[in-house]
Amino acid sequence: MYADRSEEAASGDALIAALASKQIRDANVIKKWLRLDEAKVSEPDAAVHRRYVEFFQKVWLPSYGALNSVDEAITTWTTK
Repeated sequence: MYADRSEEAASGDALIAALASKQIRDANVIKKWLRLDEAKVSEPDAAVHRRYVEFFQKVWLPSYGALNSVDEAITTWTTK
């Protein structure tokens, strides 16, 4: 189930990071900010999910495989 007003993944990532880094007290703060108690709940859209899976398999996975060595190189530069 998802809130109808859900934001993009980046916003969710930022909220998770804020929680993990203890910048906010607990998940109830996020729930209050997003007014999730008031949100209408919807089920995932099967057609959108199928398009995402197709994109993931045809675009993201091959790109990740090709760029994984670049990602690993950058990671080693930034962790030294």
